[in-house]
Amino acid sequence: MHYLMNDTVTVHGDTARGEFKGIAAIWAGTRRHLAFGVYTGDFVRLDGRWHFQNWQFDLASPPPGSTEQ
Repeated sequence: MHYLMNDTVTVHGDTARGEFKGIAAIWAGTRRHLAFGVYTGDFVRLDGRWHFQNWQFDLASPPPGSTEQ
């Protein structure tokens, strides 16, 4: 599950860029860890509807027990 907050979206015609602070609940077996970070994405409007062009989550710090540095 992902929780997004403190969003900033800048629209330029039919494209947009967004940044969101977030929390991701990550399941490892039967245990859940919370990961905090920043989501960034680019969006494009096609036929009047907005679509993801790309989306990325950058960890502020790895969850406990992970091997990521």
